[in-house]
Amino acid sequence: MPKNELSDSIIEFTTFKSHNDYPAQLRRVEYYDEEQDRTFVFLNKAMDITDL
Repeated sequence: MPKNELSDSIIEFTTFKSHNDYPAQLRRVEYYDEEQDRTFVFLNKAMDITDL
């Protein structure tokens, strides 16, 4: 895992409306930017990419 990557997980929406609107799994990547001292969370459907 890259140094600033805090987590990389597979998620899916569980509430009725969200799950019906988007039933597929998503990849959730949490990243810390040292320069801005901020944490970013990215949701995407790229399951086969190793380094985001």
